[in-house]
Amino acid sequence: MSQHLKNIVVGTSLEMASDCVVRTAYEIARRSGAELHILHAHALPVAYFAAPSGLTTVSADLLDGEREVRRQLFDQQLERLGLLEAGLREPVIEAGAAHRMMLETARSVDADLVVVGSAESEGLPLLGSTADRVLRGATCPVWVVEGEPRMPPRKVLAPVDLSPLSEESLCRGLTLLDEIDDPSPQVECLFVVTRDELEGSRQFTPDQIRRLAHEELDSFLERVDRDARRRIRPEVREGDIRAEILRDVEEHPIDLVIVGTHGRSGFERFLLGSVAADIAARARVSVLVIPPDKADTDD
Repeated sequence: MSQHLKNIVVGTSLEMASDCVVRTAYEIARRSGAELHILHAHALPVAYFAAPSGLTTVSADLLDGEREVRRQLFDQQLERLGLLEAGLREPVIEAGAAHRMMLETARSVDADLVVVGSAESEGLPLLGSTADRVLRGATCPVWVVEGEPRMPPRKVLAPVDLSPLSEESLCRGLTLLDEIDDPSPQVECLFVVTRDELEGSRQFTPDQIRRLAHEELDSFLERVDRDARRRIRPEVREGDIRAEILRDVEEHPIDLVIVGTHGRSGFERFLLGSVAADIAARARVSVLVIPPDKADTDD
């Protein structure tokens, strides 16, 4: 199997809250043989803001001192994770906005995956601003780490809408997982039929729509898994898409949710609309967000 994961970018706050993010990225890189690029962005030193009016630059010594302090904090993080002897490349430590630094680095190294924490610090609810901005601007898959994820993931939830882009996104997500584990995980491929779809058709009865949904999902998975080598279980449900996905995550031991987007740099244009944005923010589980392949969106 050819290698698809070659460069992985991960951001760390150097706090204990980001230990699980670095650990997850390291495990993905170790299992796939990819190069891991570790980044830390920090605010300008306080002394800069106390400087005389008109000062527009920070002295090199001041920045070097700040960088050394944070380099020591990074070593402490590696020590907590047992990775001091792992041979990781030197982290990039710079003053600036974390999301901008991650996106720019991802573009410069042609990253195949960005790994980011769901929140910057302990206790922050929902999706942190860095993760949100990375998702909005990333042109490669983004793995949003929540809590202490199981690695490699063994049970995966993949909501789909049966569109060609949904098919492509699921294929790319499963291929990525293939590189970090063998055998492949158990995947529940979920398609939700809404009440409006069941009751709003003049051509088909609700029973016919239910039967068509099962048939279309089966055909969808035959294309996704042509040689039937993966463990994928089709699941058709009725109701509210958001509620069904969240219920699955809450009631079953799901390790990862895979979801695709319509636009390569448009978090707002998720395949499942605003529903998927809510899932990335509200589900207490890691989420792998897959944009369309670059080749399919280039002019």
